[in-house]
Amino acid sequence: MSLFSSRAAAFSNAHNNKLQELLPYIWLLLPVFILFRTVITYSVNIPMLDDYDAILDFLSHFKTATTQERLSLLFAQHNEHRIVTSRILYLAYYALTGKVNFETLLLINNLLLIPTFFIGTYFIKKFIPNYWYIPAFIFSLCLFDISNYENSYFVMAGIQNYGVYMWFMLSLYFYSLQGNKHLWLAVLLQVFCIFSSGNGMIGALVLTRYNILNGNKTKAIVAASTFMIFSGLYFIGYEQPPTSHGIAATEDIIPFFLHEVGARFGYEQGILAGALMLALVLVAFPATKKLKLHANAAPLCAMLSFALLSLAAAALYRATNKMTDSYASRYFIHSGMITAILFCFIMHKVWLKKIFWPALSVCIAFIFYAYAYNYKYGISCFEREHYRKELLDYYYDEAHPARAKKIADRACSEGIYCLEEERQRLY
Repeated sequence: MSLFSSRAAAFSNAHNNKLQELLPYIWLLLPVFILFRTVITYSVNIPMLDDYDAILDFLSHFKTATTQERLSLLFAQHNEHRIVTSRILYLAYYALTGKVNFETLLLINNLLLIPTFFIGTYFIKKFIPNYWYIPAFIFSLCLFDISNYENSYFVMAGIQNYGVYMWFMLSLYFYSLQGNKHLWLAVLLQVFCIFSSGNGMIGALVLTRYNILNGNKTKAIVAASTFMIFSGLYFIGYEQPPTSHGIAATEDIIPFFLHEVGARFGYEQGILAGALMLALVLVAFPATKKLKLHANAAPLCAMLSFALLSLAAAALYRATNKMTDSYASRYFIHSGMITAILFCFIMHKVWLKKIFWPALSVCIAFIFYAYAYNYKYGISCFEREHYRKELLDYYYDEAHPARAKKIADRACSEGIYCLEEERQRLY
């Protein structure tokens, strides 16, 4: 046998062995398959709400703009956000395909959760090496929950909200690696995080804190500098959105925040669930009596901080709205992240104690019950949004139907996307 053949055989054997090791854990991806089956079942090639402005109108203007105008369009505000990374994705997709297809964009949107899942599982396995697949499956259930329908079925919302988590997790992963070899990549991803959504700045701040706590001076200085410089750039030319009502009153912020935290367990139980979850975080937090974090807990604490601070920022400004807005589906990803991290903390806390399996069984029962309830709720919402897309002339702000028509007509005339053609194809 030649040297090349022997090396090829060795590589093949190693590859097969790796697959055999991973095969027993394929069930961890069951919630992924359920989510994608649901998205594919209900998806139609029709835009909704901010898809008109953020995708179709943006591409129409970008197509005819000068170089300077294009740069301005990339960094322009969308409400209170700068969704630069979303716009780059839209441009890349349009450049590759020459046309916008919202069914394909929905798949791309939900695929953004995959890096978050695998990086989160990587951190979970380092924190809980024994029985790591249990919290990994809980993480999968919480992340790919059908009740996240607003993000999973609304292209603009999903690419923004799933995207900011993906950039945060990728940056966290490269910052967590030993040495400074990948520092440039961690910084680049931190910048992407800032310019993907308003709470991307929170993610960048959490990344700074993570590096400070880890004691790596170089990474801490670089992360802090990146946060301060690019967060400052974020606010150049920034204007307060006309829909903003300022900071809410404290008596509104607290119940709104608790509802957001406990949203995964239903609106009626939201405040109680949120308060209980926060109390359990304090009890199970993986720190010693001297307040030093246990080994490999820092990345999970960073993930938890990002979720909690994102919800706190939302409560600060959104609590001026009606209380039911705290149960908006686009926030559920944060509640799911908190639930999954809390489960890891509890599992770590009761490890090797007599109550280990009883405590885990109770937690798993509650999480499975919530997933089953959210599945029914999520499917009903997918169906509702599906019918709205199909039956409404323009699924857009009811006060401005003429604007939706204008955007759709221009996109069609420029060969970007034709709503009328899609209507004819459907009927």
